[in-house]
Amino acid sequence: MTNKLEKRKISQLRPGDQVKMGGFVFEVATAERAGKLVHMTLTDSEGSTSTMIGSSSATLRSPKKMPIGS
Repeated sequence: MTNKLEKRKISQLRPGDQVKMGGFVFEVATAERAGKLVHMTLTDSEGSTSTMIGSSSATLRSPKKMPIGS
């Protein structure tokens, strides 16, 4: 498998999904929608947590597993 990036709306992200921001990959720990905003808790590879609030229609890049040769 190889990883390619796909754009996904923040409102489509669920706990366990991964997102790439600024060259770093984070795992979504929690994602709660409040009207047009989404409040997410993200965890990095070292276990540190960060909080992000964004518009539900904004997009982030998420690794998408693809079979080799695709």
